[in-house]
Amino acid sequence: MTSIVEEIAEAYRGRLKVVKVNVEQAASVAMRFGIRGIPAFLIVKGGQVRAQWTGKQSRKSMEERILREL
Repeated sequence: MTSIVEEIAEAYRGRLKVVKVNVEQAASVAMRFGIRGIPAFLIVKGGQVRAQWTGKQSRKSMEERILREL
């Protein structure tokens, strides 16, 4: 998933911010967002979680979710 996330971060640079968090080291973040599985992906816009999913995804699937929220 790392390579897909990095590709998306590069492709959408300036339109979105990609942040990677190690939930084992930042348990408070996992608790705040209700993360129970990894990898977990969240789209946050205006301080609100707009979409959230867990598990491996194709680049196409991730981009479709992102574009719905941009």
